[in-house]
Amino acid sequence: MGKSQSKQPISETKDGNYFRFALVGSSGSGKSAFVKAVRGVEDKDENAAIVGIVGAEQSPKEYIYPSHPHVSFCDMPGYGTPKYPDLQTYWRKLELEKFDSFLIFISNSVTALDLNLIQKVKSLNKSHLLVRTKIDVDCGMKNLTPPFKEDELLAKLMDDTVEQTGQLLCAEDIFLISNFDPYKLDFIRLIEAIMKIMPDPEIGEY
Repeated sequence: MGKSQSKQPISETKDGNYFRFALVGSSGSGKSAFVKAVRGVEDKDENAAIVGIVGAEQSPKEYIYPSHPHVSFCDMPGYGTPKYPDLQTYWRKLELEKFDSFLIFISNSVTALDLNLIQKVKSLNKSHLLVRTKIDVDCGMKNLTPPFKEDELLAKLMDDTVEQTGQLLCAEDIFLISNFDPYKLDFIRLIEAIMKIMPDPEIGEY
């Protein structure tokens, strides 16, 4: 999605007047891989988001959105770890109330911590999208037992995810993506949804 941009800390760039997306989710849910895909960088690129080991403690990493210099993504450490065992600790230590919008990442299924986070963000009227990653794994496993129809599987995964959220979210707010082939599945639809959330630069409301 464009040339790679600087990884310069937001606090040290032009004026600090940014619309900020927090990328949150459990460890290993695909946040860092998404940052690389959306910014169009390769693993070897010095500006690539670091894909951490599951369970490893990391610090937040903030990146400027390609071609939108007043929008940033902040790749947060995963929750459900010794450092961030519950939502209250995670929210407080990372000062998540400062962020404008949330991209909530899950893999395999929605956990109790995921539900708590969704409820918290909704209660604050913050814009949010749910991104279910590693769909390659789901499709690959199902492909071992033919007959297999991808569209039917994806529809079932979407229905299952809506059900797992307790219908806190609808299908329009949920996106199924592949970290290894980002232009498949819902990746483009997700980018379009992110663009709609961004403030209009002509208005200057950040």
